[in-house]
Amino acid sequence: MNNELRDMTERIVDNHVIMLATLLVTDHLRLKGEIGNISWDNMENLLVTDEEVAIEEGYTSLDHMRDEGADEQEALEWWFVTPWLYRALRDRREIVLDSDYGHLWGRGTSGQRIAMDAVMEKLAKELIGRNTP
Repeated sequence: MNNELRDMTERIVDNHVIMLATLLVTDHLRLKGEIGNISWDNMENLLVTDEEVAIEEGYTSLDHMRDEGADEQEALEWWFVTPWLYRALRDRREIVLDSDYGHLWGRGTSGQRIAMDAVMEKLAKELIGRNTP
């Protein structure tokens, strides 16, 4: 990753990822009720619905991905994010939740810095591209 890309991903994380919310979300989901709009029904992008994504993941089609039971995304961590990052992640088919507590992102990876996530790198590349004449 070049310096400009690294700096942009770090800026996105520093300015738009607010704080960890995994315990809040998992505790609410375990209660199996809807508290503060935190429920399975209110989450967006839990299922892969894009043929292109299925093919990128190595399946011949979206139906093939569904047949294998691999079309459900999993959130390993939950983070509060700004409204801007919430919309950007939603548009990139990441798991998100708009709750009474704020905007949440269901991060599909764990164990590495958020700035190293592929979705953050893609977002940074797009932003850099927009700023290039």
